[in-house]
Amino acid sequence: MLNTPISAPLPPDFGIMLSAMRIVETSPDKLILEHRPKFMAGLIWFLGLTCIYMGLSGQTDGIVETMLVTFLGVGAFGLAHHFFPFQRLTFDRAAGLFTREVARITGPFLTELPLAEVERITVQAQWSDSSRLERLIMIHRGKKLPLEYGYFSAPRTGLAKDINTWLSNS
Repeated sequence: MLNTPISAPLPPDFGIMLSAMRIVETSPDKLILEHRPKFMAGLIWFLGLTCIYMGLSGQTDGIVETMLVTFLGVGAFGLAHHFFPFQRLTFDRAAGLFTREVARITGPFLTELPLAEVERITVQAQWSDSSRLERLIMIHRGKKLPLEYGYFSAPRTGLAKDINTWLSNS
């Protein structure tokens, strides 16, 4: 696996997406998926910034409340940074590569794997109360590699089927 910073920004995406990975380009030689959770990431970054501002500007009562509110703001930043990055997955048959671009506030990173080593895409699920939550998993040389950072309530089975169909069409 190669993890190197990339300098090219991801192209803009118009519209608000809560947490849906989607296919943005498909052709016989290339399949591109994107996950751009602008609304959720923006909301959590905003809440974190608001908490830190309140703590540092003296809008809280006492040192304990100031520390608590500031800690909540830092925690929100960590949550947004880890669970809500923008990412693009590219399956490129011509180059023989699977590429994963992850853009975070600390900078974008690129991971490349040989496409021939990608066995299939499957769905990993877990239950939360009475809701089934899912995420996409790539089987690479017998190992499970999550393609999403969290579990989501939107079904992923159709997307996994579309990717597997593209992978099987040589």
